[in-house]
Amino acid sequence: MRGLGGRAAHRPPGRAARAAADHVALGRELVAPGGSRGGTHRAAVVGGAVVGALRLILPQRGDRTLAVLDVAVHPAHRRRGVGTTLLEAGTALAARSGRTELIAEVDEPAPGAPGRGFALRHGWTCDLVETRRDLVLPRTRRG
Repeated sequence: MRGLGGRAAHRPPGRAARAAADHVALGRELVAPGGSRGGTHRAAVVGGAVVGALRLILPQRGDRTLAVLDVAVHPAHRRRGVGTTLLEAGTALAARSGRTELIAEVDEPAPGAPGRGFALRHGWTCDLVETRRDLVLPRTRRG
């Protein structure tokens, strides 16, 4: 199985990452009966602390060959095999569900961010790059 997609996004300085509530809402949707998506979450735990996470989304309607895979590892625990272990677990779970195409997004908040290198080292390709640019306008004085 080989990843077929990737997306790079530039997050401007000071802009917060997606809120935890968004992840909680998705988690609830994944386990709701009759939903349009199935999937699972896994955590990598070292010394009682969560150091990495896997989210696997399996569409239940439409293209049932597809799986969406997200892997995140705390910066202090990168380059120790945590991400590789999560990626391997995710691809195995997807394969057991009959999925043959995987898609992942790579968030690149700055040049040289580790996500793209990790994906490329594991044989994934970057097929779609999305660039976001923000134009910050100067404040005007009201008077």
